Amino acid sequence: MENGESLEEACLRENQEETDSHIDLGELYSIISVRKYNQVHFFFRARLLDLEFHPGAETSDIVLFNEDDIPWQEIAFSSVTITLRNYFRDRDNSFFKLHSNSI
Repeated sequence: MENGESLEEACLRENQEETDSHIDLGELYSIISVRKYNQVHFFFRARLLDLEFHPGAETSDIVLFNEDDIPWQEIAFSSVTITLRNYFRDRDNSFFKLHSNSI
């Protein structure tokens, strides 16, 4: 987050910087404390509004995957893996709740 920025504003800015995509920001979905690095990772659910996106300056590639095709071993951050696994479980149960974890 930047100074003076809300959590939602930070999410939208990061999304723009990383993917230049157009989203409809939903609710906060996952909070993960990463103790080793003194960080807290926040994830929101969002709806992609179109397929007009491309990598930003800090991103090398952007690819959309079906659940069965996700290269789990290539995901750089375990907080992303945890959040995705929770998402698919919640989606299968048709019930989304706020998740909080520490790693």
